[in-house]
Amino acid sequence: MILGYSRVSTDDQGRPGAASPQDQERVIRGYAMMKGAKASDVTIFFDNGISGSVAFDRRPQGSALLETMREGDTVVACKLDRMFRSAADALTMAELFQKKGIKLVLTDIGNDPVTANGSAKLFFGILASIAEFERDRILERLIVGKRAKRSRGGLDQGTPPYGFNKVGKGRQAMLEPNAHEQLVITMIHNLRKEGHRPYHIVKILKKQRVKNRNKGSFQCNQIQRLLERTPLSQSPEVVSP
Repeated sequence: MILGYSRVSTDDQGRPGAASPQDQERVIRGYAMMKGAKASDVTIFFDNGISGSVAFDRRPQGSALLETMREGDTVVACKLDRMFRSAADALTMAELFQKKGIKLVLTDIGNDPVTANGSAKLFFGILASIAEFERDRILERLIVGKRAKRSRGGLDQGTPPYGFNKVGKGRQAMLEPNAHEQLVITMIHNLRKEGHRPYHIVKILKKQRVKNRNKGSFQCNQIQRLLERTPLSQSPEVVSP
């Protein structure tokens, strides 16, 4: 049996060079045809919206593939980073496949199993390390980009933090101060300065019928998070949308 594996994450959507599910399936079935396998002998496992940071055996279809494979089967993926999250993960899984008598083919490396011999495994390990390095660089760029957007008053998450409203859509979304919620944050900070602990602040807000965004009572963990945030009225910087 030839067991194909493909994966796309939410970050892949619209990213230049990202292999679509159709492209990945085409490569896998092309490999099967080259090997003379019948269509009935090919099963493809597809994980949709799963990040590459999730271990292969913890992905829904990744774990299903592991349960399905038997000695003599060939596992095929079009790219190394579609299957593995790190060099350690890649080499661990390669050893598992080798012990179980499973061939592992990554078509971006070649059409020969990467678990076939010592030199192939060495090459596989080198490429796995490179993929891990590249993924770390991408993560670094994403973090830097999000920080830069926040510094400009942009929104890098779907839900705006308490004290702000979301203005605009998609990449153009920005944060705009919510006057009422900013007053509540200032009130909470003033109560803390008076010596009240989060538990007491909760009771005071409840007595004064001050509700949170969901029209419910504030909880201690919410108060603690808001105390970690500087109210706009006390901030040295002017936050504008």
